[in-house]
Amino acid sequence: MTKSEKIGVVVGVIGASVGSLSWIVIAGASMGAWPFIVLPLLFGVVCVVSTIRLYTLYPQSKFTIMGLAILWLSILNLIFGNLIYDRLPENILDVPTGKESFSLLKLNLFIGLISLLGFCFVLVDVFRGNRSI
Repeated sequence: MTKSEKIGVVVGVIGASVGSLSWIVIAGASMGAWPFIVLPLLFGVVCVVSTIRLYTLYPQSKFTIMGLAILWLSILNLIFGNLIYDRLPENILDVPTGKESFSLLKLNLFIGLISLLGFCFVLVDVFRGNRSI
């Protein structure tokens, strides 16, 4: 694995974790609910560390590792999104959250489609005959 590949994996997985879990942390902070602040941060760190570790051990399984990271983040968003949606305010500091135009069903369908994408990435390595993980 080259240095640029390692940097790309690290920056990519950190960006994916921050991007997919930051809305939960911000919503938790606006509601004053510390579990919705601490737990997504903890699970995001677990995703980053495990993805980097898996990529270091099995660099030939790039699609499987990426698919597993997408599935992990999707499952976290499904769990926390369903727990937090009803308590999410219409506005946070006079900025609309978009809750009035984006129902819980739409949220679940959107995250479900993203998790399907992660599953397809895992299947790519399976069909290529790469079963090293």
